[in-house]
Amino acid sequence: MSNKQFKVVITEAAPEYNDIKSIANVYQNPNPGTLPRDILLKESKDADGILCLLSNKIDKEFLDN
Repeated sequence: MSNKQFKVVITEAAPEYNDIKSIANVYQNPNPGTLPRDILLKESKDADGILCLLSNKIDKEFLDN
């Protein structure tokens, strides 16, 4: 069982965010390009933090999710 207390969603596949993995459980987009909306909504439902790009649609539906 992990002792990491936080979940962070990273919407891009970029290695420069590897340090976050040492302090949080991370879901990171495994593919280049924009994380599909349905996956973003699903993975962020129980997330403590989101590291996203301007290409991700962060709107009322996302915030209410």
